Amino acid sequence: MIRMRKRKTMKLSAIKRLALGAVVAAFGLTATSCVSIPDSNPNLDKFFEGKQGCFLLYDLATKTYLDAYNPEFCKLQKPAVSTFKIPLAVMGLDAGVLKDENTTFKWNNEIESIESWNHDQNATTWIANSVIWYSQRITKALGKPKIQSYLEAFEYGNENFSGRIDNAWLTIAPFIKGEPKPTLLISPIEQVEFLEKFWTFRLPAKRSAVDTAQKLMYIEENLKGYKLSGKTGSGYLDKNFTRRLGWFVAHIETRNKKYIAVLDFEDKEEQGDRTPGGTEAKTMLLKILSSKGLY
Repeated sequence: MIRMRKRKTMKLSAIKRLALGAVVAAFGLTATSCVSIPDSNPNLDKFFEGKQGCFLLYDLATKTYLDAYNPEFCKLQKPAVSTFKIPLAVMGLDAGVLKDENTTFKWNNEIESIESWNHDQNATTWIANSVIWYSQRITKALGKPKIQSYLEAFEYGNENFSGRIDNAWLTIAPFIKGEPKPTLLISPIEQVEFLEKFWTFRLPAKRSAVDTAQKLMYIEENLKGYKLSGKTGSGYLDKNFTRRLGWFVAHIETRNKKYIAVLDFEDKEEQGDRTPGGTEAKTMLLKILSSKGLY
């Protein structure tokens, strides 16, 4: 069993941190608590054939990990890719770049390789279609200093936005222009820590911003009454796009239970499968949850 040190920090809002960074540094109150991660569950091996990966299941009520796969891999930071859209949505809404779920940005008529991106988008379709150019409009409107301040206030991953403002969170991919050099990295354990704050309204941002961001992440309610919210993330480990990076970070809610589940993987070898990593990760995670009777 791995015992992780989980940092909980009381901070001022991210906007105030921009003006009062020194004050926050001087007066921020920090406490720590131990969170135990179970040993790797061998029964999950079958879901990760041909892949290195991690799975974490966390109970929001008891604040405990219920299951884990490959906890050592769960410590490793990787590019956030499109899972960054969750904190970015909060930033955009908190700062007023986004007014609500209907905030629309006009398409610039530059043809993208993904057809669903070649239209005007609102915040809802941005998340549903995982539209990178919409994310880039938000990051450019916010600017690097404000994004950096939010990342630090949210304690998000390595808090490093030193890369390009339009792709610091991305890897190379056939649907991305240029060759990003990702600097914003996050581990699966850090995803859980961020998502816990996100889903319990403990982020230093307006409650209305977090509430709207939560609604943007809603995916579906299945026939068993499980409500699923979350975000996929897709990237590649090589220039030939044969080894995928996949993320799915999720919130599952029943009538009396709420969970966070995170899965990420990397292909061990070159793959002929062109399914995006995020789509694959989502499929894997839902199969695991179904095997546990949780979806």
